[in-house]
Amino acid sequence: MFIFGFQPKSLEFLEKLIFIIFIVSQQLL
Repeated sequence: MFIFGFQPKSLEFLEKLIFIIFIVSQQLL
């Protein structure tokens, strides 16, 4: 599965990063 040229592991890391940012933003609000 290739999206925007990302390999599966890179995509998984990106999803985790976005998830962490989402949690932090919710706590700041």
